[in-house]
Amino acid sequence: MIRATRLAVLAAALCACADPFDVARDDDLNHRWAKSYPEWKQIVAERQPPRYSEAQRAVYHYNFGRAAGVTCHFDEAESELLIAYDLDRASHGPTYMSLFELALLNSDQKKYAAAVDYFDRGFEEMERVRGPFGTQPVELAWTLNEYAIALRGAGREADAEATLKRVAELRAQNPMRISVDRTPYGRRCN
Repeated sequence: MIRATRLAVLAAALCACADPFDVARDDDLNHRWAKSYPEWKQIVAERQPPRYSEAQRAVYHYNFGRAAGVTCHFDEAESELLIAYDLDRASHGPTYMSLFELALLNSDQKKYAAAVDYFDRGFEEMERVRGPFGTQPVELAWTLNEYAIALRGAGREADAEATLKRVAELRAQNPMRISVDRTPYGRRCN
């Protein structure tokens, strides 16, 4: 009886002590953005150097930036994604991921010229790290489609059409479809 009680107390304590990163990440994956936004904010505030590396902190700022953008804290989102970019750059991490998120964040706010600039930088970084077309063709097609939307919004119709032609070619050569869990910026405003 005493052993069972102790185990129950221990189990309750372990559940209460779940890693905040795991909790926030689970909330992101399950689209509980209003819940994950303050969780990531807390993680970013608490997890500082020297205990946490630049690479670790880049992940925290990246996820905080995404949650901030979904919940319409756009300035904070851009700032956090730029911090993630800088931390990834310093730690030789995947800088293009933050640049593509910045592109989507700006595109969803109809700031198409800024979005195109971030896409251009993201493609440059991705090519530098992975080589030309160094991502999965289906994933690249999805990203290029988002790029074409930004190009069209920025008034660059000819570039958008050329990009969409490339998207069609990639999709024809790679008919496999994937589900991309795109960050829904501006769709969960409080």
